[in-house]
Amino acid sequence: MRIFAVIVAALTVAVLASVARAENPTKAYAERVLKASMTTKYKAAAPGLKITKVTCPEPKAIDVTTFTCVASFTYLKENAKGSYTVKEKISSNGKATWTAAIRNFTDTRTGKKITCG
Repeated sequence: MRIFAVIVAALTVAVLASVARAENPTKAYAERVLKASMTTKYKAAAPGLKITKVTCPEPKAIDVTTFTCVASFTYLKENAKGSYTVKEKISSNGKATWTAAIRNFTDTRTGKKITCG
């Protein structure tokens, strides 16, 4: 009987952990759309800059349409990497608009911070 209780407890923990890891579809959509949009823009504006990862916070409400995300990038042409802080708004028709501000910019050879502008 004790073994059965341990097995049930272990299964319960496993199920709860998988539910906790389930990705919020709004968050996933925001990240996917933002990465695609930024990739398209920077392909023309800064050839060689590659958006590597976009991370948006878990929304606190079901109807969230505004996110403050972090978009990481590499820029091989300039031997640099860094990230942007991005404010993204998703309209009712699913279209995303965004503005980005450089968060950090580092030389990949030296590890030193690069100033922009």
